[in-house]
Parts: sequence; C-alpha cells; structure tokens
Amino acid sequence: MAWTKKIKFTEIAEYYGLVNTLSDKGRSVITYEGKTGPKHTDNGFRLRSKIPIGVSSFKGVELKESIESQPCPLDPDDHGNYWITVKLSDGSRWDYIGEAGGETLWDRLLQHFIKMAGTTDHNGKTEDAEGYKIFREYVKDNNINFNFETDVSVSFNKMKKSKDIKKKVHKIEGRAIERFVSLFGELPKLNTRDELMGMEGFGE
Repeated sequence: MAWTKKIKFTEIAEYYGLVNTLSDKGRSVITYEGKTGPKHTDNGFRLRSKIPIGVSSFKGVELKESIESQPCPLDPDDHGNYWITVKLSDGSRWDYIGEAGGETLWDRLLQHFIKMAGTTDHNGKTEDAEGYKIFREYVKDNNINFNFETDVSVSFNKMKKSKDIKKKVHKIEGRAIERFVSLFGELPKLNTRDELMGMEGFGE
C-alpha cells in the first residue's frame, strides 16, 4: 500500500454546478444562485470513470476530456484512505484526511465536495460540518474565487475490500494525521473535532 501523488480534481471529477443547464434531466426543478432547472445528479459532481445510467443528469453528456486522453485514477468501487488539499489563491491551505472502508472513496469525496460547494441542503445524504462552514466563510469574507478545477487535489491510499478493512483504514487515517502534523505543524483544518479526538497537543 502506498499513497499516490497529489492528483488534480480535473483528473478525477467534473463539476457542473447544482442546476442542470445542459438538458431537462433531473429529479426535481430548483432555483439556485439565479439559475432554475432540474437538480443535477450528485449535486453536479461527476466521477469521470462512472458511466451515467438510468435517470442520471449526465446521461448523454460527453466528458469535458475523454477517458482515452485523460484516464481517471479512481474507479467507482475503490476503497481506502484519501487526503484532500485545497490551496486558495491567497496562499492559504485547507486539508482533510479521511477513510473509506464501508463507503467507497468516491462516496466520501463526493460528500466533501458538496460541503465545499455549500449545497448540503440539496442532498439528503450529506450533512454540513464546522470545518467547511469556516472554509466557506473564509472564502466569502476574503472575496476569493474558489474553483474546484484549479484549487483542489487529492491523494489516495487504495486497498482491497476485506473483512477488516474498516480497522485498517481507521489506523491509516490516524497515522496520516500524525504525519501531517509533523510535516505542517498543525492539524488538518477541515477535519472535525470528533475525528481529531486524542490529537490535542500533538506536535507542540
């Protein structure tokens, strides 16, 4: 098992916004930020390696860059650990280190991306979190143009699903957070207090 290099958001996913302006496909019509139309599948986030089926709003929509010219490093059923890094235009950095033992890596990443976008109210599976509220307030207060395509990258540590995978990914998450503190002198800003329990004072 080894962590990948930092991979750009654009190699993993595409973001179309919450409202579908490409077609009339979607489960319900909503109005958001001045746009009205059907709500996009997964709040507008599309895993590049996932083939749209059924009522997906991405069905029939070509990828911005084909899989042939830009392979996707993440499959829909991959599990393991992940490290999200956001580097804003003002030089500030926001990180999250997490685990995906029960859910897939894409399931977990999608939840984080939705929190960054601030559209959790339109997704019943995802609840907002303190770190992301602070992040969005920071972006707004400092008049920063946050862009998934340029500002977000992810590193993975994939592993095969097994009976004890939850135990394994939990241990790796703890070690990764400890390593992060030793490298940067602080805890990942986007992780919640519960996830960081027992880390108080580490590295001081």
